[in-house]
Amino acid sequence: MRSTFKVLFYLKKNSLKPDGKAPIMGRITVNSSIAQFSCKLNIKPDLWDTKANKASGKSIEAQKINQKLDNIRTQIGKQYQSICDKDNFVTAEKVKNGYLGFGEEYRTLLSVADEFYEQFSKRVGKDRTDGSYEQLLINRKHIESFLRDKYNLSDIPLREIEPQFIQDYYSYLLEERKLAGSTLLTAITKLKQIMLIAQRRGFVRVNPFAGFRFCLTLEKVDLMKVNLLWVENLLFVRFTTPLLNSPPLKSIFRAI
Repeated sequence: MRSTFKVLFYLKKNSLKPDGKAPIMGRITVNSSIAQFSCKLNIKPDLWDTKANKASGKSIEAQKINQKLDNIRTQIGKQYQSICDKDNFVTAEKVKNGYLGFGEEYRTLLSVADEFYEQFSKRVGKDRTDGSYEQLLINRKHIESFLRDKYNLSDIPLREIEPQFIQDYYSYLLEERKLAGSTLLTAITKLKQIMLIAQRRGFVRVNPFAGFRFCLTLEKVDLMKVNLLWVENLLFVRFTTPLLNSPPLKSIFRAI
């Protein structure tokens, strides 16, 4: 006997953001079981159509949000079907966990980061410095703040991190944390380093940094001040300045 399955979206109006937007939540119903989750999207309440469970109007913002909600609904539907095909007992929690990526390979961003930081700390005094380790911890705090301020989360499943997440993190550091230059570059490249580790270990199929470009113009770079941290970072990020992104220049840094 097939179960009753439904997905709907609603606003968490009692958790308004400073900009007046409310988090969009999802609710999965399978028979009498219910599971809720954050869609990691925000919208102003007056732009939300309660009856239709989506953003109202034809603005670019509304179209983008509705497109993402449609994608979420589709992905959840696929998980529901997959579970039904191999399990006679289906619950909303099982469907939610399948959508979020819970399972043997389920990992979160900060859990992978913390493992890397622990391994890094053991090398301090050998081939790593106290300063570089402290920088990692500072960047971890940046990620924590971003997750809390942007998504109201303490951590995030790696499989939920998309290219937009990277762009949002960059904008958050630039506009709200007022980071710039090598400090901003370091924060971005350290996150990319964690995602590369996650990809190598099979926790994510595609690195969300693919296609990301760090907006830096050549005029803002003082090559006389390039230090080892910059050298390391230049190997991880693609720049909008063609010269900085050229293989010959990067090969010189690799040889240092």
